[in-house]
Amino acid sequence: MQSKNSRIKELIGLKGLAASIVVLNHYVLAFYPNLMDKGSIGKALVYTPLNIIYNGNFAVCMFFVISGFLLSYKFFMYDDEDSIRSTAVRRYLRLMIPMLISILICYIMMKSNVLFHIEAANFTDSKWLESHYNFNPNIIDAIKQAFFGIFLGKSATYNSVLWTMFYELWGSFLTLSIISIFKKSKNRFFIYMILSIVFCNTYFLAFILGIVLCDFTTSEIKKEFEISFPFQMILLLIGIWLSSYNGARIYNFMHVSFINDYSAFYHSLGAAILVYITLNSSVLRRVCCSKYIMTLGNYSATIYYFHWIILNSLSCYLFINFLSCFEYYQSFILSFTLSIFTNLIISKIFVRVVEKFPNELSTYIYKKYFC
Repeated sequence: MQSKNSRIKELIGLKGLAASIVVLNHYVLAFYPNLMDKGSIGKALVYTPLNIIYNGNFAVCMFFVISGFLLSYKFFMYDDEDSIRSTAVRRYLRLMIPMLISILICYIMMKSNVLFHIEAANFTDSKWLESHYNFNPNIIDAIKQAFFGIFLGKSATYNSVLWTMFYELWGSFLTLSIISIFKKSKNRFFIYMILSIVFCNTYFLAFILGIVLCDFTTSEIKKEFEISFPFQMILLLIGIWLSSYNGARIYNFMHVSFINDYSAFYHSLGAAILVYITLNSSVLRRVCCSKYIMTLGNYSATIYYFHWIILNSLSCYLFINFLSCFEYYQSFILSFTLSIFTNLIISKIFVRVVEKFPNELSTYIYKKYFC
């Protein structure tokens, strides 16, 4: 029987895989912007469901689904109502302080002229890479962006991946509100359906689907809906198909009038299905709980927001210098490998040394003023 804590491990492993997909997506955009022109392999990666391996938007939706699940878990599993209040009070500080540090690092690097993305874009022909940091850094703007700008949906100009913090903060509050109000309602699954329709054109749908998955997998209802292996495989394929949506011609039949944001909708659905299959597949559970995947999972957040800084600085610098000695693809592989290794080292140090502070500070404030 699957233990209660193993579900958390599996989801942490999935977060590591999701972070890896986002990283790969940005490196492809930076160094292989015309991947579809790279022969049959490139076209297969772009125009078929194989694009899931670097579909960054799907990976972000996976993060959101898992957030909805994990934020609900203590409440559904242990009926811990105090966890809702505690999480709500501590959430902003736990998100803001690491974001502040990453934004200040970006500011310092801009002022120090150690970003090499413009020079690298001259070789990679990536308009996407070239478009970053086309403004004059300002310390007041950087601090304002970290304290409230990114959480109010304004542009994340210093660390662009932090656009997700708007959804992460407010999606967390939405999740906590839903479970605190409707958790004990007999009609809660009907309410989940209504809320899913209301938020179907936003990334908040992913959080609601995370709640549904958590409620379902921790309740007695699940025993009545055990799915067979063949049906698991069918769901897996459906999940991969939805998660790989990228607007290519083969997905045209999925365009329906009531959906405005196809990526948010289909990627949220696909991510939710893949999370469900992972929780019910012994093979996928073992993969997600393996040593190396768990390492990625434990550092997934820091990998996510530090990879952007490394990409625009170290990766581009190494790539430019390797080009004088190696072929294009060799220069990319070398710079990518060294950058990933650097990211892991920085993430490990950051988690062990820095991330304790926001956790301890937010816990102190909660216990002193809200208990």
